[in-house]
Amino acid sequence: TRALLHVRAVFASTQYHTALMAVACEIALKARSYIDMTFPKILDIFEVTAFDFVSVLDTAKRGCTSLPEPLEQHLFSIEYQILESTAWQPDQAPATLYLCHKSAESSDSDSANVPRKVSVFLKKLRRLAAMRIASICRLFDGAVDESARDCIWTVVERIFTEEMTLMKNRHLDSLVLCAIYAVGRLRRLKTITFKHIIQKYQILYPRRSRRTLHVVACVATDDGKTANIIQFYNTKFVPRMKAFVCALGKSNSEGKTDSAAASSAKDASTVTAEIHKLPEPQNSMQQIKSYNLFVSNRRSHMTPQTRAL
Repeated sequence: TRALLHVRAVFASTQYHTALMAVACEIALKARSYIDMTFPKILDIFEVTAFDFVSVLDTAKRGCTSLPEPLEQHLFSIEYQILESTAWQPDQAPATLYLCHKSAESSDSDSANVPRKVSVFLKKLRRLAAMRIASICRLFDGAVDESARDCIWTVVERIFTEEMTLMKNRHLDSLVLCAIYAVGRLRRLKTITFKHIIQKYQILYPRRSRRTLHVVACVATDDGKTANIIQFYNTKFVPRMKAFVCALGKSNSEGKTDSAAASSAKDASTVTAEIHKLPEPQNSMQQIKSYNLFVSNRRSHMTPQTRAL
């Protein structure tokens, strides 16, 4: 059967076994606090891609049913990091984009396990993006209604299906923030300025953290340089996404659109856009774990021994 052929292809793959060994070593090294060799350095040690590493995390979790919670959280954290950033870095993005492209090719007879791996990867990526959209929009205290959130989600989905190269060497959150701003302009939401979006984002993540710097202040451009998120939006995001966002305005005719979007309706003449509903975010830690994601709403009190993990 097709399922049996898939299982055989997976177990015959050297990449699969190498990635699984890398995850096992990551767990052991983290448990012993050998942090100098843990993720992302473990990728170089075993010469595996971030894509292959994250693809076997579920297998590793199922095989380690008694894993201490700090180590579970560590694996969830790695999964987050790979999905939103590591898989798109210059040394990883070519492999990630190549596999995502191959998943669309039905005639891929020599890589039977590729479509399933990519499907799982993209499913996790979508769930993380949906949760991030919900988390940020919730901070606007009702200013971003359900209809606007659905539009934002649809823009991000478009990136995943048609404009995936926008992710290259960038953080997922940079694209999410740009999508929020684009829909804010489309719907004439006066409180949705980049200043306010960045302020809300800094509630979730510290202002001077490396993450916020990468997402807001130093977004990669295609010429090897960096720009702030407003410059990135104007020079890279808009040229690729403007027609689709304008088409969303036509699909949601009841929503208000600004004059710039209205005057650009001709840009959307050859683009169609159907608004998709933002998936329901998961609230409890147990629900998040069922999605292989981890979010903690409060700091846990850890002993020196468990903190070392």
